[in-house]
Amino acid sequence: MGMSGFISSGGAGQASIDCRSDDLEAAARRLEEVSGIFAEAASALRVAEGAQGSFPPRERGFFADAATVEAARALAEEMDRESATLAFRVRNARLTYEACEAEVLRSAEQLRGRTRSILLNYALESPGWYPSTRLVEDLINQSPALAGELLVGFLLGGSGVGRAAGRTVFGGWRDRERGGLVEQSVFERAAPVLAELVRTAGVGRLGPIAVEEVAEVPGARPVTGTLEGILEFQAGFARDDVPEANILISSTETAAGTVHVVAFPGTQIGGVDDGRNFADAGGAVEAAGAESEYVIEATLEALERVGVDEGDRLVFSGHSQGGMHAANAAASKQVRGLYRVEYVVTAGSPVGETAIPQDVPSLHLEHVHDPVPGLDGRPNEASESRVTVYGAGYAPGVDPTEPGGVFGPAHALENYRYLAAGATAADDPAVREAEAGLTALLAPTGATTLHRARLRRRGSTLRPAETVNQFVDRLEKNRGDAHRPRHLAPASRGAYRGRAS
Repeated sequence: MGMSGFISSGGAGQASIDCRSDDLEAAARRLEEVSGIFAEAASALRVAEGAQGSFPPRERGFFADAATVEAARALAEEMDRESATLAFRVRNARLTYEACEAEVLRSAEQLRGRTRSILLNYALESPGWYPSTRLVEDLINQSPALAGELLVGFLLGGSGVGRAAGRTVFGGWRDRERGGLVEQSVFERAAPVLAELVRTAGVGRLGPIAVEEVAEVPGARPVTGTLEGILEFQAGFARDDVPEANILISSTETAAGTVHVVAFPGTQIGGVDDGRNFADAGGAVEAAGAESEYVIEATLEALERVGVDEGDRLVFSGHSQGGMHAANAAASKQVRGLYRVEYVVTAGSPVGETAIPQDVPSLHLEHVHDPVPGLDGRPNEASESRVTVYGAGYAPGVDPTEPGGVFGPAHALENYRYLAAGATAADDPAVREAEAGLTALLAPTGATTLHRARLRRRGSTLRPAETVNQFVDRLEKNRGDAHRPRHLAPASRGAYRGRAS
């Protein structure tokens, strides 16, 4: 649904031609149930018509006249036919919709995945040096075909036949949704392998994380339940009294008990840490390929040390890499087994591949020129509980054509704070409903405290040397099914007590 400078997807009551196949199927089943009810009514009225004839004429006056019963029976039969016909048409509409959608997506993917189309989209969609979110998604998903087209085309002297052959052969490694032969997306296959390579090669310190320090931060204020308010809290990582490698935990007394907002920082590169910062580039790899398993374990320990009680309500938030950790924490069986996860808010984070449970509302803010949200190759699902707001504005004084940071000016937290203020002011129904829920959840009735917890990786996790075959066998064992269930069973209270600080 459009608003001034923004577009939102998801939420209740979205005006769109988009629909969910399971909703159409559910409607068809309900119509069939209605048809069955009318069929039973018609059958009962036919029995009544027959029974009327068996009574003496004098006693028939106690019952409805035959014409009334006949008319009711005819109406029930007509409603039975109409309901059955509607059920058939709705189900047929679902099949037609799915077939048309699949064909449109297939054609669009074939067109968008070609080298010339990608270069054209880069020129049209990107105001500066950095690719747009959608363009990054295309590059990720079409990478096998693009690599084949460039490689074979180069080996065969740049001929069109060579490029086409390379695209066809290598394109089979794409997922089926994009014309390939593989069930899983490129990101789903590549991210766990990348995480395992980092863990094995010792390029990054991917491994267990220690909670080295938990400290109260002065000047605590309640977190406001708007996009702008959440990102203002997120900006607390820039405070002088909040060093790198920390998460923030705001605890507020409300009418329904204490609510804790847990914020994860964006990627922290070039700091003074010795490579053990949980939020460095290795942390992004862990979030993408290992579902933040070590970060979640350390976060649970930090929550316990802060004094968060089992069953308390949590809100997770994060910018960039931090949003990936926030979404993974919301999906974690460990976390959900101990606490009530009430909300997730992310900004500039690639979380389309993260299966946030339907009973956990989520609000995502993405800049259309920010490449980072596209790194997982999939836009966020649009559902009643999952709302994504897309914006294209820049804070005053920011030039989108100039380089800015690793990922460009669109990705900066300050720019997302500017977008958040605009999204709140635009009064979009989906955003308004989401913020109303957050505001009610975070409405303070008592004191607010703010804690920081410093999370640092324990040290190198180098494994003994192994052969390529051993490495591949271990990867397959670790990955298990199509998507490795890294979130463990609910942990018992006290499982994180007693660790070195």
